[in-house]
Amino acid sequence: MKSSGFDEKQAESVVETIDKAVNETVATKTDLALLAAKMATKDDIKNMATKDELKALATKDELKVLTKTVEGIQENMATKSDLEVQGTKIEALRETVESIQGNIDKNIATKTEISNLETRMMRMMLLQTLVL
Repeated sequence: MKSSGFDEKQAESVVETIDKAVNETVATKTDLALLAAKMATKDDIKNMATKDELKALATKDELKVLTKTVEGIQENMATKSDLEVQGTKIEALRETVESIQGNIDKNIATKTEISNLETRMMRMMLLQTLVL
């Protein structure tokens, strides 16, 4: 550049401008390697879904219905604390039933006891008849 009439300052300015332009706009080997790493391979492209396969998936409306269904199920599901409360109520009910069953068992006469009672009543009736 000096032989073409540029002084040293001008030549350095032109070289800096060209260097800056090249470094900021031209891709380096590293830039190209990073880009290549991000690009899909032939195998990636072969494994991608086709338009027909994508059409076979759920539509937006179907997803909305599914979402509402899941939300409804979630609203109606019992929480762990709900189940614990129900479990406590069931256990209390079970204890009450067992207590009632125990009382019934204590107060129900057996066939033998009923037979003995009938025999005693018959004797008493017989004695009353004789006494009269």
